[in-house]
Amino acid sequence: MGRLLLRWVQFVAVLLPSVSAALTEAPDEYHSGPVSIVVRNDAVLVAGRLSGQVSVLDAGASKVLDVFGFGKILGGLAPVAGTEFLLAPAENSDEVLLLRWRNRRLDKVASAKVPGTPVHAVASADGRWVSVSALWGRSVSVFRLQGGRLELHKRVELPFSPRLQWWSPDGAHLVVLDSFGGQLAVLDPRSFRRLSVRHCQVSAVRGVLPGPDGKSLLLVHNRVNASNPTTQPMVFYGFVVSSGVLMLDLDNLLRPSPEPAVRQFGFHPLGDVKAGGADPGQMVFLRDGGFAVCLGGVGEVAVGDSLGGEFTRIPVGRRPVALAEAADGRHLLVANYFDDDVVVIDLATRKVLRRVGLNHAPDPPSEARRGEVLFYDAKVGLHGWMSCHSCHVDGHATGGLADTLGDGTVYTPKRIPSLFGTTGTGPWGWDGAKPDLHAQILQSMRVTMQGSEMKKDTAANAARLAAYLDTLRAPPSRAEHPPGREVFQRLGCADCHAGPGYTSAKTYDVGVHDEKGRTKFNPPSLRGLRHRHRFFHDNRAASLEDVFIRHRHPEGETPDGKDLRNLLLFLRDL
Repeated sequence: MGRLLLRWVQFVAVLLPSVSAALTEAPDEYHSGPVSIVVRNDAVLVAGRLSGQVSVLDAGASKVLDVFGFGKILGGLAPVAGTEFLLAPAENSDEVLLLRWRNRRLDKVASAKVPGTPVHAVASADGRWVSVSALWGRSVSVFRLQGGRLELHKRVELPFSPRLQWWSPDGAHLVVLDSFGGQLAVLDPRSFRRLSVRHCQVSAVRGVLPGPDGKSLLLVHNRVNASNPTTQPMVFYGFVVSSGVLMLDLDNLLRPSPEPAVRQFGFHPLGDVKAGGADPGQMVFLRDGGFAVCLGGVGEVAVGDSLGGEFTRIPVGRRPVALAEAADGRHLLVANYFDDDVVVIDLATRKVLRRVGLNHAPDPPSEARRGEVLFYDAKVGLHGWMSCHSCHVDGHATGGLADTLGDGTVYTPKRIPSLFGTTGTGPWGWDGAKPDLHAQILQSMRVTMQGSEMKKDTAANAARLAAYLDTLRAPPSRAEHPPGREVFQRLGCADCHAGPGYTSAKTYDVGVHDEKGRTKFNPPSLRGLRHRHRFFHDNRAASLEDVFIRHRHPEGETPDGKDLRNLLLFLRDL
């Protein structure tokens, strides 16, 4: 049992879950990877991300009645209120699908291009507008939905990689959230121009809900505290990585403000001593005033009678990411991403009644598949407080710092690196002290995650994690900018950032130091540079421009205006 300290009245909300694992090019014939549950009066629709299929269950969720395949990697499934339509972003084909549920059939009626890996689609309350976030395109595409057609209205560029979106009930604002860190953008639906970009101290936001009084916006998230090192006591009490619900002042968020930080009403934890609640996901409010929330990292769902009261943690399976209340109001449906099933919970007894499998032809799991399961498993870390994903969100990074003790020092937090393409960029660690990736992984499990007590820090598991990391690829690069490459070579950038990974095996003194006076660091790969926000080992550079202008990197030499423009274009295309 635990206590969810959310001190406000009840309400009912609908939330769309989201998942992003390794970059996938084609549907998987063996695994479903369910990511969304949509309840209709006559059926339950479950979107399988990996299979590209939508499974149709009977209204009581006791068996699979039918399966509709679309040959796409589906980012989710979202209903358009008051209509037969549903939205499904297709990650691998850069489009959003408009589907229609009619006469127990699910058919595609239209589609529209969304460049840059669309991952989340949502309709406005009146059903007139559809917005789709593109993860690597760093944009939101807004469509007018009319007569079964999607007509592009505007594409809005963003300074971060987006995922979840939230339309205000009156349609006056669209809020778009960072997939990895804590940035938020507010758009004006009348012109769909960007009103502001704000931030708060969160990462891996996988749930967004309005407050019951219309005065708050709730973010279900992780939080990494860079001030606390990953010593055993700090991890034990959840002082390094924690999870919870953050209540934002909605008026402050939506009103244009020169202050980048959003005012907060409060933070409400989802974990407790020896019972961490890592990597929370979708959260819903039930018709009887209760609530339920996925605790993906520990394979549980928390269900409570009332907000501010106690809740029961129910083990459900491997990585629950989506849930929905059944049409009868007596059952909760939960989708387990790695188990390829839907679990049915009796809300009265808070017991699992049954499981409905979505995978009819399972194959023996590969080492990479086993490694992926471990990557998202918070029970690799001490008492379920953190998984690998908690800091390296979906294989990328929060954009923030962590004091991982990785270089043998304490109170020297370093920027969390992206793991995309990491298997080709050794040695590892900011000090370049780990020439072997397996040794780096074992150190992370034992020292950073304090996981020795959990008995999963084995050489075999390190090999599985390494196999999974080898599947993580950098986001697609853009066409090279030749004038920028010439500047890159002329300034000597390639001396440290060399080869296809734009890194090297050595350490260099580049004129910066950490809190212990260390000055030599291993250069990080420059691949995917445009998807980072801050730079250097401690994030001291607030932008890529700052690296050259304010910090005069490298060798105190600042390129002139034209050279700088060309260099920046080249780096952002990698």
